[in-house]
Amino acid sequence: MDYYKQPETEVNINSIPAIEIDMPQCPQGCVCQYAHFMDLPISRWINYMQQKYLSPQQNEDNETNNNDSDADLMDNESSYEGDYSYLTNPFIKQATCIIQEDTDAEQLIKTLPHDMQALILLYTGVGKNKTVNSSILKPLNQLTTLEIRGPQDRGLRFLLDAPLSFLQHANFESITLIGSEIFKKPKNLVHPKEVFDYKPNIELLNSLEFNVEDKNIKPYDKKLLFELQQQEQEELEIVPYEVYKEEVKKSQMPSFYGWKQLEVLRIQSCGLNELSWEMFMGLEELQHLSLERNDIAVVPPFALSGATQLKTLSLAHNNINDLHYRNLAGLFELQVLDLSDNYLTKLTELSFPPLPKLERIDFRYNPIRYIFPATFWVMNQTQEMYFGSTTTALELWGNQPFKKLTKLRILEINNVTIQSLDQNIFKDLTSLEKLKLRGQLGSVEFDAFAGFSELKELDLSNCHIKDISMDAFMGCKNLKVINLSTNNISYIPPGLFDDQQSLEEIYLNDNQLKALPITFFQQKRLLLARLNNNPWKCSCEMMNWKAKITNQEKAPATERCINDYFSGKKLSCRNIQNFKFNKKLAPRCDNFKGRSVYYVMRKQMQCNQKYIDLRATASTRQKIPHWQKIEERKQRKSPQNPLKTNSNNHLQNRMMWQLEKEEKIKNTLKNMHENSLRYQVFKTIKFDEKNEINATSNEVELSNDT
Repeated sequence: MDYYKQPETEVNINSIPAIEIDMPQCPQGCVCQYAHFMDLPISRWINYMQQKYLSPQQNEDNETNNNDSDADLMDNESSYEGDYSYLTNPFIKQATCIIQEDTDAEQLIKTLPHDMQALILLYTGVGKNKTVNSSILKPLNQLTTLEIRGPQDRGLRFLLDAPLSFLQHANFESITLIGSEIFKKPKNLVHPKEVFDYKPNIELLNSLEFNVEDKNIKPYDKKLLFELQQQEQEELEIVPYEVYKEEVKKSQMPSFYGWKQLEVLRIQSCGLNELSWEMFMGLEELQHLSLERNDIAVVPPFALSGATQLKTLSLAHNNINDLHYRNLAGLFELQVLDLSDNYLTKLTELSFPPLPKLERIDFRYNPIRYIFPATFWVMNQTQEMYFGSTTTALELWGNQPFKKLTKLRILEINNVTIQSLDQNIFKDLTSLEKLKLRGQLGSVEFDAFAGFSELKELDLSNCHIKDISMDAFMGCKNLKVINLSTNNISYIPPGLFDDQQSLEEIYLNDNQLKALPITFFQQKRLLLARLNNNPWKCSCEMMNWKAKITNQEKAPATERCINDYFSGKKLSCRNIQNFKFNKKLAPRCDNFKGRSVYYVMRKQMQCNQKYIDLRATASTRQKIPHWQKIEERKQRKSPQNPLKTNSNNHLQNRMMWQLEKEEKIKNTLKNMHENSLRYQVFKTIKFDEKNEINATSNEVELSNDT
């Protein structure tokens, strides 16, 4: 059962097993417990390989959608209800046992519960005579995971005298694996070379048309073909005694024939420096194979062809100095190949067989100096490729070394020498999204990245670049990050970044720049521009520089998620890049004793305000006084008003306003005076009427008295 790849849709809720609570008694020297499958060391290695070598598209999907992830379940208790992810990370019965020199391994295994699912054997002895046979594990027929680890001197020997057909995951570290003459493999096995008929074009040329005097063949091609002829001749001239020695050696080699259900095999630091095509024959379920740190110098022809379903292969940290296409023949399902930290010096058309599903290949820490034409024609589905050595620089010229890699999305070369970077170097990389170069680049020529319409990140830092053509980045319309830091650039041509309207980050620090084009800060989406450690000659043209952009650095990203309204469960998440202000990153003026550009502009230079923003926008017009706005509004409502303001003559407008104000005052006083007169007349009339009423009332009273 492939726990780490079981899809959630296959989970049958009605068949959920009950987790047992009690654990049978373990023998002395062992610890038995229930543990999550994902907590096992071999499982952690599987997860590491899958995350490290995940395809770029899957990485993007994970950033935007983290449904039902383990982290979500740990952080959100409401997600536990109705969640069955523990079926893909089940509880299993695990035993961890310590083995010493005097330990009876067979008796120890017999006393273990026979339904054990994972077994870890740790050898702590100091001697080298301790041997454990694979046959003693046959009673544990429910065992799915086996790990055996020993000290650095490989004091423990594991004898493969019987196949463990029920095992799915095997991890061997710092032990010695030996074969058994008792276990006989079938004699009717067909050698893979009988059914493999691929031959590269250069080998056909070598056998049919090659002529030493041919002037059209370059010197390095002649040397390569001579080496190929000599290599094939040596393979044909094997004397019978040498054949006998090979057969004896093969009989002592470990063989995993019969381990039919094995899916993961990791052999690390076990001294397995010689391989054979029979070693992995019949492992049709094997998906992950690691042979790291085994001092392997030569990979024999068809050595791994028995693992026909292999997806990830790591031969890192060995002594491999050459590759022939027959070495890796038959791996048609391979997706990831790790060849880092070996001694490869060149890659040719003869280095690789057809690898139609290969997505990622790692050549880092190999002293590769040359890549010959047509090297990668047999892996045109590859998406990621990594090079780099601290001792030897990879020399590239206009022979199109990466031709036909039309699906490549990430290319990193950490030590490269290119006299002049032109468009022939990386031609055909039409899907490239990230390019990172380190080393010696003399100059970047016209249209060097023509056709890179998908390129998002370009890193050319630490490349000793002196000159850049103004059309170097023409066509890279989707660029978001450009890193030209730590070079010898003294001049940025005007319009260099005009075609990059999506540009968010520019790194020009640690160069020899003294000035920038005046349109540099007109990038609409620019969030960060690193300009420190340059000898800037400050002038008023720098008034449009923005401290919010130049004095920033990246901060940890923030995860933003959309949660379900009822359960609180995370539905989708994405990471938001954050920035923080750091005044130490401010660019400084070389002609003002290293003071900050912004301090000099503000305190020491008298610069006209017009340099702040050269683009004429509505916000740059002089503001109209509030009183003038009111007057203009009144005049628009009363077009017959003869007093009209002139927005171009402020003195005249002021005088007109004063006259209007005085006229209003006069009218107000006049109205007040007229109102006062009316009030006096009204008051007199009221007084007279009152007197008449009083007189009439007195007469009436006198008449009543009489």
